[in-house]
Amino acid sequence: MDQKGFTMVELLLVLSVFVILFGIVGSISRNTLPSTQVKVEGDAVEEVLRKAQARTVSRHGDLVWGVHIATTSVTLFAGPSYAARTAAYDELRAFPSAITASGLADVIFQFRTGATSNTGTITLTHVLTGDSNTLTVNATGSVDQ
Repeated sequence: MDQKGFTMVELLLVLSVFVILFGIVGSISRNTLPSTQVKVEGDAVEEVLRKAQARTVSRHGDLVWGVHIATTSVTLFAGPSYAARTAAYDELRAFPSAITASGLADVIFQFRTGATSNTGTITLTHVLTGDSNTLTVNATGSVDQ
């Protein structure tokens, strides 16, 4: 009698190969996701800093604009300082729960030039893996990652 089909050994072998491949792909994904999250959030902080600088230089609303960086969020604000801001203009962006920020807390830009006296670094860190992204704000208001 001639039977057609797969034997149990062949099916188990193919299944084993798939399990190994999915394990490899899962491991690669798990390792790249945190660093990608940190990079994306770094880009978002840089965008908020550039927006504040552009609004100050263009005298948007005839206000000075700045950025407040807290551990779990970044806030675009209007005013000479975060404490003396006009809260109605706040634009808040919360970080994902696994991302924290440290370093420079406030960056306030100057009319016409867009320069700032608030220079330093902002470090975003993935709390589970330790992956990090550092942004540097210099006196001209430039932001480098």
